[in-house]
Amino acid sequence: MRIFSNRKELERNLLIHLKPAYFRIKYGIELENPLSKSVQESYQDLFILTKKVVHHFEYVLGKKVSDDEAAYIAMHFGGWIDKEGVRVEARKKAAVVCASGIGTSRILQKQIEDLMPFVDVANVYTVREYEKASLADLDFVISTTPVSRKKVPVFIVNPILNPSEKESLLKQVQASEKRPKSENIEALMDIIRKHADINDESMLIQELKVYYQSNKEAKSEVDQKPMLNEVLTADKIQFADSAASWQEALQMASQPLLADQSISQNYIDAMIENVNEMGPYIVIAPGIALPHARPEAGVNKLGMSFLQLKESCAFSEKPEHQVRLFFVLAAIDNETHLKALSQLSKMLSDSDNLEKLQNADTAADVLEIINQYSQD
Repeated sequence: MRIFSNRKELERNLLIHLKPAYFRIKYGIELENPLSKSVQESYQDLFILTKKVVHHFEYVLGKKVSDDEAAYIAMHFGGWIDKEGVRVEARKKAAVVCASGIGTSRILQKQIEDLMPFVDVANVYTVREYEKASLADLDFVISTTPVSRKKVPVFIVNPILNPSEKESLLKQVQASEKRPKSENIEALMDIIRKHADINDESMLIQELKVYYQSNKEAKSEVDQKPMLNEVLTADKIQFADSAASWQEALQMASQPLLADQSISQNYIDAMIENVNEMGPYIVIAPGIALPHARPEAGVNKLGMSFLQLKESCAFSEKPEHQVRLFFVLAAIDNETHLKALSQLSKMLSDSDNLEKLQNADTAADVLEIINQYSQD
């Protein structure tokens, strides 16, 4: 099973990123990520999930990975989540423009590629080259000097970006991706002009675009990311003495989702096939399994179910692959389930909660724990 449609490319790019991070951490070279706080606040779910799995890297290093480093890794995964199901050539493409020095252009190019892993710098131009160039395949232009505006957004920056400038550029790029139609902003500006004196019209237009974009993103977050107790409800909680095999356990654990048509039998078959193919990757911690497959394998709507076994079910002969707690996840895309999954991760990080889940006798016992972690 592949969470990402181009897993090999993801692994290659992640390795490229982790190599310098490995030596930085190993030799105590501290990295200050200017976007760390912004990533933790704006993409909290993704950051928490990254921190949850980065312990594998810490094990190899023998050292802790700082929040700044973890934020960079989260940004890397965020870029790949955005392009899930999209061909590589559909990544964001940009051009860099400098007055004349190609060396300065290359320095800026490196900063942009490090800052925005979802962006490919397709071209580096001098101002003269830019004026003659076709920008048909580009999403935006970043320039160190004022240039003529064409049909793509242009962002003016300094050749060497300080932390605040990096954060500002990232916000501008994000705001430009889904900006409201120009005619809507212009209609609003016509009303404002009738009733108010405007000190800086271009700045007002820019701030209105950012405002509409941020509101749209905030609404999307609220509308599309339910909490854990909204996804894992009482009717999805089961208890059983044992299962004859891990295959039977997955079938049993999935029954509530099958019963309410959240998934089809094809989805259960896909989960079993994935384990046969890739091994017990769904065992995310000793005694805990998170069975899942890709949405297109048979998911009709977002859902999660829970099964507690009194006797462990073996996925292999290793002690850590003996499982009593199953959380079946049926995701409809790559983002909608992130809040619930983040809250589940927090819940399972506490050993006291694991003991309570293992000793629970009723759905109410399980829900009492779940509700404690289902907060905005």
